[in-house]
Amino acid sequence: MTPFSKVGVIGAGAWGTTIANLIAKKGDLVYLWDHSPAVFENIKYHSVNDQFLPGFTLSKNVIPCQAISEAVSGSDLIIVAIPSKFISQTLEKINISITANPVILILTKGLILEEKPTFITDMVLQAIPQSHLSQLAVLSGPNFALEIARELPAATVIACVEHDVRTQVQTFLSTSYFRVYGNSDIIGVQLGGIMKNVMALAAGILDAKALGMNVKSALIVRGVSEMARLFKPLDCKAETLYGLSGLGDLIATCQSELSRNHWAGMQLGRGISLTDLQSMGKTVEGIDSLPALKTLAENMAVELPICNEIYEIIFNHKEIHQSIHDLMKRALKSE
Repeated sequence: MTPFSKVGVIGAGAWGTTIANLIAKKGDLVYLWDHSPAVFENIKYHSVNDQFLPGFTLSKNVIPCQAISEAVSGSDLIIVAIPSKFISQTLEKINISITANPVILILTKGLILEEKPTFITDMVLQAIPQSHLSQLAVLSGPNFALEIARELPAATVIACVEHDVRTQVQTFLSTSYFRVYGNSDIIGVQLGGIMKNVMALAAGILDAKALGMNVKSALIVRGVSEMARLFKPLDCKAETLYGLSGLGDLIATCQSELSRNHWAGMQLGRGISLTDLQSMGKTVEGIDSLPALKTLAENMAVELPICNEIYEIIFNHKEIHQSIHDLMKRALKSE
């Protein structure tokens, strides 16, 4: 028997649609909301989401919703899968419609710069007063929606501080092709998902410039080093860093053409401006999170050379070859 009487998914992008369909195929009704009327009609009348997940017929158990309240009201599992830049306004709408004490599962990867850098879990706690940390969970890992929609084998991590909630969601989402591990390090799992996106931007730039595998391998390894520096003052676990949501996601995102962050880095490496890139309509969480990540590191006096150079390239128009030169000519030291 399912542990949740009603499941609402907020955001029918590729990832939100994939998770909704994964649950629906197990026999549960899933109420899926998106802001787009076209997406709603596509799912309602044709059982497809051609805009974000073309080529897949969705289960009839996926119920599209025109209003957030339809997906949220009465749900004891609410899955949030919207871009981080829209998270604040969406959480306010979710809060109005909550009628129970639901588990809130966050699929969004991002760090928001408000008065200070803020993790998505902290934004939920601020925006939804009746929510509790014990009822919050985060899903992250090397998970490309297209591959999981095709039922190719994959693994991921559910992070929640409350063991019973964690195992409940872990069991609920696991299938024969989607293996879910548990973790209590809710900040570490989020931070891994944030920082790997920035490294994927760098990897895309290197690939666009055809600079070879030597430097790309160095990027991944030194990227892990930068992640470790920020993990430590935030009391995140080393096991998280070297697990699926850290190193696992970093390797996948830096290597795959399915990664939007890697794709965005490729465009930057080819000379596409940030304005033109943003006009293409793709969510690139690495770019959106960079200002907050840079501020967080500065507040904690943590040096992130790669992240800083990517920030300079994107926001201050620094020449790519100069950034690479500056990184290569930093003071020599032990590994």
